[in-house]
Amino acid sequence: MLISVILPVYSVSEYISKCLDSIISQSYGNLEIICVNDASSDNSLEIIEEYRQKDKRIRIIKNEINVGAGESRNIGLKAANGEYVHFVDPDDWLEADLYSELSKKLQEFSQPDILYFKYNTFDNISKEFNTVEFKNETILNRILNPVKNPEAFDNWDRYAWIKLHKRQFLLDNNIFYTHDKALEEMIPAAIAYVNCKTLVYTDITGINYRIKRNNSLVTQAHKSFKGIVKSFENNKELYENLPDNIKYKLLGFDYYQIRHNVEKAFIENEISTLELIKLILKVNTIDAKKYIYNDLAPNEYELLINLRKVLMKKYCPNLWKKLINIRKQLLHNKN
Repeated sequence: MLISVILPVYSVSEYISKCLDSIISQSYGNLEIICVNDASSDNSLEIIEEYRQKDKRIRIIKNEINVGAGESRNIGLKAANGEYVHFVDPDDWLEADLYSELSKKLQEFSQPDILYFKYNTFDNISKEFNTVEFKNETILNRILNPVKNPEAFDNWDRYAWIKLHKRQFLLDNNIFYTHDKALEEMIPAAIAYVNCKTLVYTDITGINYRIKRNNSLVTQAHKSFKGIVKSFENNKELYENLPDNIKYKLLGFDYYQIRHNVEKAFIENEISTLELIKLILKVNTIDAKKYIYNDLAPNEYELLINLRKVLMKKYCPNLWKKLINIRKQLLHNKN
């Protein structure tokens, strides 16, 4: 079974060698490795050219202009030949037996549309690892249909690199990544989730995800706050005909992203107070209290509370810190 590994490469010369080494040294050898150089401004292209000379499984596609990770993934997907595709970020790296273990799971579960696995975070500053476990272990190693099995959402995440997709499933459902250069994973992940008939979460830990890296897409996500809101509005329409218990979980996830990233954009002066108010009110709906992604899901007053909170955090930082410390002390005394 051929697996297509797709890497969008943009100015990651510091990390790309570690990523490629982890791929070409996989114990599972039936791979094609598609590097989409997205007009890198450093010597990333030269590095991947050197790797292509060493390993003929590597193919390089060169974008004439920078189009972003999402469109680069689309270009790689259209060029891929594998039965399954894995989108890998070039600053991360794989465990040595990942594809060997995943190929066994693919056979065991009759080649599902989507196969998930766990990951480690690697703090680029402290150099510490942390394994991110699935929230619901009772649904591991089972074939799930997300619409019929709402519990499947317990372990869902938008990241492209924590799962294998059946290539034909993506093509048949016209699932491609958006052109937005930050949070481009949200819309296609949601579309894939509601359209797949067979999804499996495995107990395999397969990738090391680098966090706190300057200029990463996740680090810069808040700079695309308008795209985040657009994603939310798009997904509200996408989820409209789903059962409520699934719809509100998915919308809750999207809303959580909005609150986190718009607040950060405001604190860092990416948007004005007026824009903040407009954006928060724009996504408010009468059923917001039903969004149940996690304990931070909003109630009917949450939007106004959140607005007051971020205003205070920016304009009265000393008072904000005092209130946070008081809250921590109250929680400590309560416990």
